[in-house]
Amino acid sequence: VLDAKAELGEGALWDEQKQQLYWLDILAGEIHRYTPATNTDEVFSVGQHTSAIILNDSGDVIVTTQNGFARFDLETETLDFIADPEQDKPNNRFNDGKADPAGRFWAGTMSYDVEAHAGALYCLETDGTVSTKEDDVTISNGIVWTADHKTMYYVDSAPNTITAFDYDKATGTISKGRIVVKVPDDMGSPDGMAIDSQGQLWVAHWGYGAVVCWCPQT
Repeated sequence: VLDAKAELGEGALWDEQKQQLYWLDILAGEIHRYTPATNTDEVFSVGQHTSAIILNDSGDVIVTTQNGFARFDLETETLDFIADPEQDKPNNRFNDGKADPAGRFWAGTMSYDVEAHAGALYCLETDGTVSTKEDDVTISNGIVWTADHKTMYYVDSAPNTITAFDYDKATGTISKGRIVVKVPDDMGSPDGMAIDSQGQLWVAHWGYGAVVCWCPQT
């Protein structure tokens, strides 16, 4: 579809209203906006490593960078930082993230040298504050919520696990974490993740060259 030759393509996000695909090249520090109807790919330079993106009602976007959460104006290509929860960890950067059913932006971190337990999972609240949801994370990755808004699934790529949490939409609280999928070592590492209408998890396996559908119940 698009011969992008990205250094590290990530963070695909479909804008259903405008029928456009946002995606990121982390190491190039670029936001891409691909329009299938015209086969055009617009490129916006962020100026630093950029790993996840969500749409904002005001028309700009919110992204995660190596230095925290920030708003990005697509018209002026300017970055306005919101919060950096890891100012004391210069060797870390943000990785994957998504908006939850209440509009909060969940995203986690990892160290550039993949140091064990050096990352964490954070939540940017709608009022601009940031809370820590999980620590001792190695490679924070895919995250999804069920259609009934009662369960959140979360990937840490290094231990090859997908963890389920009870999720409270009203408060953003997660609890009762339990591993529901342990990916065998010969199937690579779980990475990005989506959930379908039946509650099945579709997971890209890094190092395995496949997308795998996992049933979290079985």
